[in-house]
Amino acid sequence: MAKVKIRCSGCGKVNRDEFAERCTICGTMLEDAARRRAARIGASEGPAFSVLVENEVAAWQEYAEGRNRPGSFTRRPPEMDEQPVSRLPWRR
Repeated sequence: MAKVKIRCSGCGKVNRDEFAERCTICGTMLEDAARRRAARIGASEGPAFSVLVENEVAAWQEYAEGRNRPGSFTRRPPEMDEQPVSRLPWRR
């Protein structure tokens, strides 16, 4: 970002800090504060938010396909899958 002077719309002070989001005197939000915040924390570096969301959606779809696949692995013992036999034949 170039050295830019931003004039506060509240008090008129010229703020010279290129990453400032608020006026140093009155605390009013300066113009383009969101872009300045993103530049300060380095949000412009790395993958964009939409790329991260697409990767997350793809991972969850892959997970769902594996869960719906027949013969998926389970940690439940096979004897628990059988219906319990009643000791009393007249009760269900």
